[in-house]
Amino acid sequence: MPESVRGGRSIPPVQRNEQGNPPPRVALLVPVKAFADAKQRLRGELDAAQRTALARWCAERVIAAAGAFAVHVVCDDPEVAAWAEHLGVTVIRCDVAGLNPAVERGLQVLADTGFDLAVIAHGDLPLAEGFSELALDGAITVVPDYRYDGTNALVLPTALAGRFSPHYGSGSFRKHLIEALAHWPLVRVLRVEGLAHDLDTPADLADPRMEEVRQWLQTNPASPR
Repeated sequence: MPESVRGGRSIPPVQRNEQGNPPPRVALLVPVKAFADAKQRLRGELDAAQRTALARWCAERVIAAAGAFAVHVVCDDPEVAAWAEHLGVTVIRCDVAGLNPAVERGLQVLADTGFDLAVIAHGDLPLAEGFSELALDGAITVVPDYRYDGTNALVLPTALAGRFSPHYGSGSFRKHLIEALAHWPLVRVLRVEGLAHDLDTPADLADPRMEEVRQWLQTNPASPR
């Protein structure tokens, strides 16, 4: 195994479905930026320690929602790598900064290590409850944010590694849909309430759905007493 891929759960034994075909091997791929650099748009509401703690907590919520999927964290930060290894998930190191290169790197590693589908999810989805409904077949599935602007989760066949270009950033939902239709015969859009709301801005934090997040901020050790 390459040095850039460390730790984590092994791929489970193959089981066969009623047609005699093995089910797809699915991994949850979570790109995570340096915690100290995360949540910068919340500077007016939270200090640096709170933002760091919040970014870590949100990512842990996403990982906890993985269910049976093998979790892979792709990152370029040693602190994030150590955190992920402590949680027992596989770390994929990416030496090129940025979300799109991280996803490209992660998808290639998953293809090289025998996975069939990658469920790519942001690390700032504190309302995530599960991802199993996203990977029911071999389709590309695009899960938009509630504005239908960004892409909060994306399911890709690993066969597209090196061919599918991620387009994270403004307008990524539409761009990913166009990219998907150019590469794969089965594409769907799936709106999932628990995945529709990421946490980037003061408006996100003030959303009534984020009540649990606000309560947590009042009780975590990084918050002022």
